[in-house]
Amino acid sequence: MGDDDREDYQKIMEMVKQLVRQALEQGEAQPGMHGIFIMIHGAPARGGGNGSGPGTVAPVIDTEAEVHETDDEIQVLTEMPGVHEDQMHLRIRDGILWIVGISGMQGYRARVPIQGVEPEPVRRSCRHGVVEAVFRKISSGTPS
Repeated sequence: MGDDDREDYQKIMEMVKQLVRQALEQGEAQPGMHGIFIMIHGAPARGGGNGSGPGTVAPVIDTEAEVHETDDEIQVLTEMPGVHEDQMHLRIRDGILWIVGISGMQGYRARVPIQGVEPEPVRRSCRHGVVEAVFRKISSGTPS
């Protein structure tokens, strides 16, 4: 694969990430990853992570989450190694908090039942592969 091919591949991957990010932000997509297969000059692009060979994409890893609750807030923590803050997406849908992260060709997903919180986190971060999202509780107790 030449330098031009690598640049083209990187551009394609950035476009795919942007489309997924936009769809998640606009509520047009359910979080998750089904895979992608890219052909460059008639040959599959090399996969990464836990894939089984060239042209494969590592499966999405479902991560466990810790939930800590105070009188005013709910904090959710999960591990997504290699994921940076701009590579993670949070969304509450039907009482489930979805946290999706992508690092290179590896996808991560956490699903956490969450009720009675505002839809947007008051704080979110991803440091050293640990995702933190803190949500303010709704005083009336109305589920989101």
